[in-house]
Amino acid sequence: PLLRVKRAVYKVVLLPAMDTLLRSTMVLLRSFLEGGGRLVAVRPVATMVEGVPSLELESLLGHRGAVVADNQAAAIQALETFLPRRVSLRGRHQVEDPELLCMHRLIDSDTEILFAVNTARAAARQTRVEIVGPGTVEELDALTGTIQPLAACVAGSRIIFMADFAPAGSRLYRIRRIPSPALTTGGQATQPASVRPSTPPDFRPPPNLRVNPSSLRGFG
Repeated sequence: PLLRVKRAVYKVVLLPAMDTLLRSTMVLLRSFLEGGGRLVAVRPVATMVEGVPSLELESLLGHRGAVVADNQAAAIQALETFLPRRVSLRGRHQVEDPELLCMHRLIDSDTEILFAVNTARAAARQTRVEIVGPGTVEELDALTGTIQPLAACVAGSRIIFMADFAPAGSRLYRIRRIPSPALTTGGQATQPASVRPSTPPDFRPPPNLRVNPSSLRGFG
């Protein structure tokens, strides 16, 4: 079961704290749940439909596919139960860093793109990045086209490497699902040299994309 919004598809829907829902949204969510989808709602949950008190929402949130979370931490736990995390960005205490946001995209069967940004404007971040599945990691410079292969290791079924983020800084990675000498299992990986591709990389940023410290403000 998938919820489709234009070209995006979703297996789980997160319903934030709110007072009211559009009827069209409620009908769509009910259909999604009946088809086997999952819904996580965060308290306080809506009690009105289009501004009018309604008991219909009790039925919606009481569905076997819905979970009502008391707070943000409980919502995250429920989400990870329904849809295990494929990318982990952990800080000094080995917990997910709330200041780091990322977008993970599948380009084709062998290639993925990961964009990560530090939303803290006054503090740098040292981060342990974990990605589910074997493969290699390269860092892409969106301004110059330079590609830097990264040293990484494998722990279980995850690729692991360290990354430093400047205040409001961002990084762009390409994950290739193929073997490479740069990847080691359990030990210290050999750091490869930076390379400049002879042909342009297959990622092209929008012409108005900005870099540090305001990379997320470049889309108008």
